[in-house]
Amino acid sequence: MGLSGEGLDRVAHWELAHVLPKYRGNGLQKFLSEQCFKCLLEEWTDVEHTFATIYPYNIPSLKSTIRYDFVIIGLNNKYGGHLRYILYKPIHGSVPILKMSL
Repeated sequence: MGLSGEGLDRVAHWELAHVLPKYRGNGLQKFLSEQCFKCLLEEWTDVEHTFATIYPYNIPSLKSTIRYDFVIIGLNNKYGGHLRYILYKPIHGSVPILKMSL
């Protein structure tokens, strides 16, 4: 994304909670996501960018995050060499669509 200096001060790292199997299917991830975004918009008004990292084979987490308009912008080794998707969502506006020619 090319953020540096002051731009990094406007970044939030999106993290949610692991839901135990016996509590899955009750909308807990959705509830937490909605509350987090509400807090960002109302109280953390200086945040402009949100990023998340997700294990590529954690499909439920990936689907949940994409549902909130995050887009995959990369695939890198993080956290000591563990492969992770890097997802991005601007707080205001949308991610520009990249056109590719084949």
